[in-house]
Amino acid sequence: MNESKQDLLDAVVARMLGGSVAEFFARHWGQRPLHVPGAGLELVGTYGVDEYLADMVASQPVPYLAVGSRDGARYFTTHTSPEDLRRGVEAGCVAAIKMSKTWHRPDTPLRWAALRALFGSLCRSVSMLYMRPARSEDVDLFLAGPESGLGTHFDTTEVFTLQLHGERRWRVEEGVRIDDMLALSRDPSWHPAREVPFGAPTREFLLRPGDALYVPAYSVHRVTGVGWSVSLSLGLRAFNELERRRAHARGPSHDPVCGLQAGDQCSRGRGGAARRRQDRAGAASEGIAPARRDGGRGVRAVSALAPADARPP
Repeated sequence: MNESKQDLLDAVVARMLGGSVAEFFARHWGQRPLHVPGAGLELVGTYGVDEYLADMVASQPVPYLAVGSRDGARYFTTHTSPEDLRRGVEAGCVAAIKMSKTWHRPDTPLRWAALRALFGSLCRSVSMLYMRPARSEDVDLFLAGPESGLGTHFDTTEVFTLQLHGERRWRVEEGVRIDDMLALSRDPSWHPAREVPFGAPTREFLLRPGDALYVPAYSVHRVTGVGWSVSLSLGLRAFNELERRRAHARGPSHDPVCGLQAGDQCSRGRGGAARRRQDRAGAASEGIAPARRDGGRGVRAVSALAPADARPP
């Protein structure tokens, strides 16, 4: 990607973070949502419904999956054609392309190149630790209809959503009840497909084309359809110290397009309560959090990503 296009994507990411990385980490990272209207207007028009279905056919095997929510739990449906998938979404499901699972192949859709480079720019901007593609890259492209919904839930990644087409309505808890969510995750009677009730004050956001929304990991939220829409979800994951050491032991795993190298870490630090919450969450995602290690100090999570000067080609 040439320098002018990369500069454009870097500017989109800067706006997605509210214009100031330091203020973003002080006020939002791991703490509360951030809505930035018009952050990605340059990418509006990249996708519509027809483009989404065309790229799904080009990149995904049959059957195509969709997910919906009914009676407090998620359910999955399978579809043998794009027309059948469209009917499933119209009936209330959401279709998702896990772009990060296939975008390393040489035959991926051309529209993905800019979105992949955007993810690399976001990674560098927030200076997270990059492990390997399967663990560090969590990027989805969603197709939703007027009745689409996934139920009330939380994600274990820091999620940055960019609305590319149409509108979607979000309801998000104002804070992060991470201890409650970790306790729920450890409850043997609970399943991730089940809905999670709201338990704190919420805010509502109507995302229009070009709008961006950051939702912290473990923040309870619900997304519902307004009309037909396409949205991009960029997920960042916190890692614990054991994962970092394993990554170094395995050796390099380089993503030449995102410009990221396994084990890369920026010296830019974080601190305070948000960092400590991420430490617990990163360890808990690996089933380590309840245990005490290293003389009772626990397992420290690492939340620094690739160096700021790593640039994609």
